[in-house]
Amino acid sequence: MKMFNVQTGHNEVKMMSSRELIDYARAKYSAFVYETFEEEAVDALSVNDVASAIECLETFDYEVTNASMYQIKYSEGETVVYTEEEAIAEAKTFFSDIYGLNPDDVQTIDDAIEVYENLLHEVIKL
Repeated sequence: MKMFNVQTGHNEVKMMSSRELIDYARAKYSAFVYETFEEEAVDALSVNDVASAIECLETFDYEVTNASMYQIKYSEGETVVYTEEEAIAEAKTFFSDIYGLNPDDVQTIDDAIEVYENLLHEVIKL
């Protein structure tokens, strides 16, 4: 599943699936048309794919980026998919709980991957 980060001008970031992104763009467009022209935005349905949703949101100064996802295959056999932020947070926990080191030393996804690989876990970027 492809995920997207949508950052508004208020520094708020929302993670959305493709479907959520399209629905969100349609809602933003409809609200804008209604507030501006006091009529229904019948052409909001023209926002019908990811490209048109991104284009629509960018006209409202929203930044849309791909959300990086990582699959961690733990050495115990469990497999979990994390966002980049979740993967870093989980690695920080390992770093402090297992190694007894400062979790603030894990700042980037590369730092997190190093922690996972040192624990013999496999990391795959999706």
